Amino acid sequence: MEMRHFGRFILHAGFYHLFTWKGYEQKDLTTVNPLYLNSQGDRGSARMLVINPIIEMDLREGWSLVAAASYFSRKSKYKYESDVSADTFEGRLGLTYHF
Repeated sequence: MEMRHFGRFILHAGFYHLFTWKGYEQKDLTTVNPLYLNSQGDRGSARMLVINPIIEMDLREGWSLVAAASYFSRKSKYKYESDVSADTFEGRLGLTYHF
């Protein structure tokens, strides 16, 4: 969204749903060298939501102040292991010059 004489607001969002189809449920991994393990991951699925809002405020003479954030939320469900959830947040602040 462009706001005249103020700046702009941008919102990026993404949703990812990944599947792993191989697992090691019937294998003895104590006899395998982990450096040569060809792993597809444990059987299951992972969902990840990424939200990235950005606001850019015009200052003067081509300069802008930029504030951005990123929020990541991941939920993984496994067939043979415990489910995992994680949330992470990041913030950034910067200056830009347009010419």
